[in-house]
Amino acid sequence: MFCGGLRIDWDVRGSIVATDRKFGMLVVSEKAHIERESARIPSLSMARCAGAVTATEYVELEAKANVTGDVYYMLNCRWGPSSRTGL
Repeated sequence: MFCGGLRIDWDVRGSIVATDRKFGMLVVSEKAHIERESARIPSLSMARCAGAVTATEYVELEAKANVTGDVYYMLNCRWGPSSRTGL
């Protein structure tokens, strides 16, 4: 568990959970490797991961990202005033 921001530059086996469901940033570097599940992380930037990942706000995959598993995120759509007419 972590609060705020966390950058991982090593191998992790197990779950990683942000204690604050609105404000939390996990960065997984190219040197790091996560095995198993990373759950309920508001913002996620990753290069390597094996397992399911859930981000509640934002997901960024690095250019050379290697992800084996599922990536889940919540899609928030915001409509402008002009989009309400005609559809």
